[in-house]
Amino acid sequence: MHTLLWQCILAALKLCIALPVAISHNLLITSYIINFPLFQARRDIDYFLGSHRRKRRIFLIFNVLQTLLFTQKNNIMRKLFTLLIFTLFWAGSSWGQNVFFDGFETGNTQATAVNGWTQVSVAGTASWLANTSLTNYNRTPRTGSWNAYLQYDNTDWMFKSVSLTAGTIYELTFYARQDATSGCSILASYGTEASVAGMTNSIIPSTSVSNGNYQFFTGSFSPATTGTFYIGIRADLNYSPWYISIDDISLDEAVPVAPNCATLVSPADAATNVLPTATLNWASGGGLPTGYKLYFGAGSLPGTYTDLGNVTTFDPSPYMNYST
Repeated sequence: MHTLLWQCILAALKLCIALPVAISHNLLITSYIINFPLFQARRDIDYFLGSHRRKRRIFLIFNVLQTLLFTQKNNIMRKLFTLLIFTLFWAGSSWGQNVFFDGFETGNTQATAVNGWTQVSVAGTASWLANTSLTNYNRTPRTGSWNAYLQYDNTDWMFKSVSLTAGTIYELTFYARQDATSGCSILASYGTEASVAGMTNSIIPSTSVSNGNYQFFTGSFSPATTGTFYIGIRADLNYSPWYISIDDISLDEAVPVAPNCATLVSPADAATNVLPTATLNWASGGGLPTGYKLYFGAGSLPGTYTDLGNVTTFDPSPYMNYST
């Protein structure tokens, strides 16, 4: 069972401890009375979940728990534990496996290099630093008590080592913000080495970071081989902002979904006078397809297909006939 489910258990146990106390004193169970333990549990789960989708699911479940509290007190704990088991089963079966989550809450010291990441500086002399006490220049953590920041006039990478499986789709998410209207961007890549040259595969292209509330960043990718890789996040700052802040970095296995239909490029559908030497070309319709199977023939479609792999062009051999 991965870390996410353990945190769900701990949060739910807080509810189980708080509820019998209220019931044993024959208190009127209302939303107001249970608001405090529910708020604590929600904070814990909010800290360990990086995506809006997951938080909405958890909040929905706790809202159901809130409704159950109006039932008879003799049945309430049985119903609570039943729903807890269902909650954990639903979480484990509906979400992809979490590879890592880092909100910088453990193992860090104020104003020192973030724990668990290696860093490479491209420009400037500063590095990504852990923060729990500084709140000026938009450096307040998004969740929990810690985040990380990088100061102005710097370009720095931070790398995290991960084990990935070939063909599995992964989703990287994080939150960042700065304190000026321009002058800061962030990107994410992955590769087989924790170096600038090793970041050969883009996950999130270079994107401007906004001032104000934390901005959500997300990107998906699928490695071609199984092995140890490095997730890299790079921020670029000029002199305009003082700092960029980052928090709640998460890498998860994406829940598989069917890709969209491919889009025909050339020749056009029902085209005539097409050269017999022409190639067939198409484009991804989105949804991260991992390959294409082509049925190709004259008149009706053949009963078998050609597995082309993840390409978007096909050169018929031998050439097509003039009469087809």
